[in-house]
Amino acid sequence: MSLACCESGYDARRFDPIVRGRCRSMDPVLFISPVAGLLGVALGAKLNERSALRAVRDERRWSSSQLVQQRKEEAAARLDEDILKASEEFPRGTILASESMELLSPMHTELNRAWTRSAVLDDADLQRRFKTLDMLIFMASRADQGRPGEAELNINLYPIEVAGTELRAALAAYQRREQPPPAEMPPSSDLIRIAHRGGGSDFGRIHLWMIDHDVGA
Repeated sequence: MSLACCESGYDARRFDPIVRGRCRSMDPVLFISPVAGLLGVALGAKLNERSALRAVRDERRWSSSQLVQQRKEEAAARLDEDILKASEEFPRGTILASESMELLSPMHTELNRAWTRSAVLDDADLQRRFKTLDMLIFMASRADQGRPGEAELNINLYPIEVAGTELRAALAAYQRREQPPPAEMPPSSDLIRIAHRGGGSDFGRIHLWMIDHDVGA
């Protein structure tokens, strides 16, 4: 009995069980359903496999980023310790400009070494604050240069103290993964402009600028 019997006017399926079985076995719906089920299972397994691989990659990336951040925080802690150690021998208040090179250059050198050891720190705010501190120490250490014959000058180191305090506050916040308090000291490029305002280079102008802007008050 051919498939034609199933499509003719005579419905042999009602009377012949063999014909009825053959026609049922050739029904497209009955044939496709098991195949579709198998394909669905295979597709689901593939999607689950991809999801698992993606989860593993995400976990590895997260672990790697956490490890990098931990190293940065450790570098921030070491830099803070170096600044604290250097500040213990840092002069306070006012010093003679003629002594500034001898008193400040060692600290300037040591801080730059400490910053080099902390090269993993790529935070823009930390970099800006360090450059401010670095520039202030550099300018103060050379406050007596280019002034031959002038009376002995005194320089106030308070701007350096404020910049150091702001940098240490930012380092502490960085280790806690918090936002630091806003910096009041200007960036290094502005310090140069302030010191040279009116001609020449005068470190004292920076302290006057701080007074005018209520910085460190």
